[in-house]
Amino acid sequence: MASVTGTDDAGDIALVHHTGTPKVKELLCFVQQKANCLPVDDIVKLCSDIYTCTSVEVEMARSRLQELVQQKRLSKPKGTDAEIRTKTLTMIVKVCLDPSFNVPTSAQ
Repeated sequence: MASVTGTDDAGDIALVHHTGTPKVKELLCFVQQKANCLPVDDIVKLCSDIYTCTSVEVEMARSRLQELVQQKRLSKPKGTDAEIRTKTLTMIVKVCLDPSFNVPTSAQ
């Protein structure tokens, strides 16, 4: 499997493989980069606008983040697709902002 960016570190969320799911890693990288300079609501709104067609990418990003941050349970919210997407994105941003979690980045 060839890498497009990043390293071959298995924990690197910025790593994009040709056979992988780049949108998931793209979403997590975007949230990490913007979490310290934009309000949570703005990040959630931007991501909700980008991932409107389906919540699959958002759910996959939640699952990947759960693998990386095993000390916190990231449950799947209930509701309509839009509500689930918004709640999940809010949870993802809050986890990325929480200093007690060591979420890997491409710089690590």
